[in-house]
Formats: sequence, structure tokens, C-alpha cells
Amino acid sequence: MPSQAESSSPEALVALLETDDVRVQRRAGDALVSHGLAAIPFLAEALVHGSPTVRKAVAFLLGRVSGAAESPRALSALGHAVTDDPEPKVRKNAAVSLGKIAAPAAAEPLASALSRETITWVRPSIALALGSVGGETAHASLLEAIARDDAEHEAIRKALDRVAPKRRAVTWRRDMPWRHDLVLTVPAGLEAVALAEAAELGFHALTLLGPGQLWCPQEVPPWDVLPAMRCVSALHIRAGVTGRLGMDEPQDLAAAVGALLASSPQLRELRDWLQVEGETIRYRFSFANARLRREDLAVVLWAVRAVCRPMGLVDSPSNYDLALVVSLGPKGTELLIGPSFTGDERFAYRRAAVGASIDPVLAACLARLVRTKTGRGVFDPTCGSGALLIERARLGAAAGLQGLDISPTAIRAARENIGAAGLSGLVRVQRGDAADRDRWPECDEVIANLPFGVRTRRPEADLDGLYRAVVGGIAARICSGGRAVLYTSNRKSLNAALARHTDRLRVLDRLKTRSGGLDTHIWILTPQDKP
Repeated sequence: MPSQAESSSPEALVALLETDDVRVQRRAGDALVSHGLAAIPFLAEALVHGSPTVRKAVAFLLGRVSGAAESPRALSALGHAVTDDPEPKVRKNAAVSLGKIAAPAAAEPLASALSRETITWVRPSIALALGSVGGETAHASLLEAIARDDAEHEAIRKALDRVAPKRRAVTWRRDMPWRHDLVLTVPAGLEAVALAEAAELGFHALTLLGPGQLWCPQEVPPWDVLPAMRCVSALHIRAGVTGRLGMDEPQDLAAAVGALLASSPQLRELRDWLQVEGETIRYRFSFANARLRREDLAVVLWAVRAVCRPMGLVDSPSNYDLALVVSLGPKGTELLIGPSFTGDERFAYRRAAVGASIDPVLAACLARLVRTKTGRGVFDPTCGSGALLIERARLGAAAGLQGLDISPTAIRAARENIGAAGLSGLVRVQRGDAADRDRWPECDEVIANLPFGVRTRRPEADLDGLYRAVVGGIAARICSGGRAVLYTSNRKSLNAALARHTDRLRVLDRLKTRSGGLDTHIWILTPQDKP
């Protein structure tokens, strides 16, 4: 059956949807989606003239087809289905697909559907789809909608959060002394790098709190810390602690979380340290280091709202000023408040990205690790979108920063980002292969986020060859007293490459961190002293 579906035409696959066998229908649907735009005429025709079984399946599948947002035929068929199909399940699936596609043209049929729909379990899907599409039509329709049950009320609330104009009506009160402890999140394993940055900036009071966390005492205000420190990924205000929370009984958990929030002086006295326009502050609630079933989380959220509402706090997960985070640890539980209203312009130069782009906070840390006293030449042989070179340039004391990448897309992205950072006169990138030794300049510093084979256009089997070329280039071109920092998750290939050059390169340190859910590793190298 799988081979039949994979080799069938879109017309034949639509016919296979006429079945009660869920597995057959799923395989046919996946194959239709893989046809892309070629399948849309057949799906659109089936959505108008097919049986109820086929229309239900097709209404859902159209939202999965790549390019459907640019297909007038797909949008027309879904718009007709969400407003006029006699089957409620078809109307619901059509609304879900229009929400996934999120084309502006979907707002009119969805608004019309919401005004006409009478089935209570269909209406929430239409409301949420309007929230995804956005725009004035969607906003006006949601404002006029009257919820008929709790599920629809919640869907309209979430949708309005998405389409409501983003506001920044909350700011720090700088006229009052700052009296709250801060927790700074930094890349795990690189806490010493962040502490060194803090000391260099004059924040000498910061200390290590735990893996990936620094403690910032009360005398340091948050508005001084985050714009200055580039090795920090997040800042939170410590707002309360309690014992370990049991996760098995949702009612007990909800009561404990509610009590934690209600007992927080920082939460009750928000307006003592925040300047607020209006009567309400929007928040988003979440757990850290814990996963809850959806129904259990709903119980907790009701308790959180009950505590927050009298404080003028409104649950608004898509458009919020503060993030309320309950962090569960092995020894206890802590309430943290994240100031989402501040915005973060530290890495505004990131106009363009490519696959496997490095996190800019991590790039800032690596730039500090590679920095030497001279910095006469800095080279990145796999520069990607240029983040490592930009962060290194921002540290100063570097003349002649050069980057290389085999991908023309990466070079275009790097040049755009370098220009946005105002560094076009200092950082130069060119297309080229890191394996070509002639493209390597003599340099004091080499810094690289080593690719995994995608941008180099090499099969995975040839990664060892690429890593050997990079390490060989470092051994041949790095100057005495220089330093190289290599970042990768592929320990095996890099260790094998380094084993070939133990007479010329010495490992100063190996560090471990995490990025994108993966364990990643950092090697710091220097040339061997000549006898």
C-alpha cells in the first residue's frame, strides 16, 4: 500500500481518501501533500464535489500543502467550505487549514463564517484561524463575536491577543531605587565567560548561581545589565520560592502555584518598580523544567488567573509585558518574572540567516574565548551568516577580520548582516572552500562554527575530510601566540583531525554547552611552542 500511494497520481490519491481505514487515508494524504502545488486542483475540486468523507480529509490536507497561501483556487475552495459546506467537520477543518495558511485573503470568509456558524464546537476553530490571519477585518470580527461557551470564550481571547496592536505601555521606574535580585541566563558551561564580561563592564557583584545561571544582587538595576551584556540570553526577577511541587494532582498543584504567586511581594508591588500606562499589565504564564498535560495545565491557569486578576494582571500569552515563570528544581520551586516589555536590540544586525546559524549569545561567548591581545588577523573558515565575526569585531582590538564560506547564500546573508552592524569597512567575507589552503590568511585568531555537511555540500561521509582540512589550515596559518576556537557537536571527527597535528597544536581547554537541544562542544587551541 505505501508504494501504491507514493507512485499514484493526485487524482488517484484523492480517490483513496474515500475509506474508513485511517491508515490508508493517512498514507494517501501524505502522498498528496508531497505532490505540492500539483495536487491543489484535484484537492480543490474534491472539496467542492467530493463525498463528506473525502471533503473532511481534503479540507484538512489543503492546509498542509506548501504554497497553498499563493493559490487562489485553494483559498477559494476553503473559503467556500468554511462558510457553506453542510458538514460541520468540513467547516471546522477548513477553518483550521485557513489558519495554517494565514493568507490575508482568508479573513473575509472566516469573518463571514464566524457570524453565521451555529455549531458550538466549530466556532472556536474559526476564531483561532482569524487570530492567525490577523488584520483589521479579523480584529473587527473577533471584537463583535459573542462567545457561547467557555471554549469559544478562550479561543476568542487568544485570537484577540494575536491580532491586537502590540503595545509597549510598560517601562522601568527609574526614579525609584532598585531593590530586587536578578537571575541572568547564560549558556551552560560558559558561565565563566559571562562573569568575565560582567567584570569587564563593571558589574563586579555578579556571582555563579548554578548551571547556566548568574545571580545579580539588588544594587544592579536590570536596565543597566541586559543592554550591555551580550553573553546573557535572558533576565528574570526573583519573585518567590517554595518547596518542591507535586505534579500528580492538578488541583493541589494549582493551589500551590496560586499560593506562590499570591505571596510574592514583587508581584503584588509591580507598580512600585514599573511605570504602567492604563490599569492592566499583560502576562504569559509558563512552567520551566516541567511538562504538564493540557488538561492539567488548564486547571493551573485558572488558579493563576484568579490570583493575578485582582492585581491588574491579564493573561495574554500572545501579546504580553511580563513572563511569569514557575521554575521547578530538585530542591524547590521559584517564581521568576521576565520583563518582556524591554525589547532586545543587541543583535538587531541579524537581518538574514542561513541553516545552522549560531545563536548570537553563544557567538558573543566564543568571540571572547578566541580574543588575543594582538588580534592582528581574525579568520572564520565557515562563516555562515557572519555572527562570529561580527561579535568578535564588537570586542575591538582586531584588525583585518575575514570570513569564508562555500555557500553563496551564506555570503549574501553575512554581507547583509555585516552592513547592518556597520562593520563593512572592518569585516570582509568571500565565497570559498575551507579545504583550499590557499584561501587561508596568516592570522592570530581562528573562530569557527563547523558545518555538518549541509552548507559545504559534502556528504556526511566526507565530514572527516573537511575537519582535517580546517585543523590543517589552523596548524599551517595561525601565528605564534595565536588562538583558535572551534565549535561543533561532532567530537569524533574533530578529535580525529586534531590527532594528526599534536606536534603543532595544543588543546588549551575543552568546554561543553547545549544549543538547540543538542550537546555541543568547544575546543580552544594554540600553537605548540617551538623548541
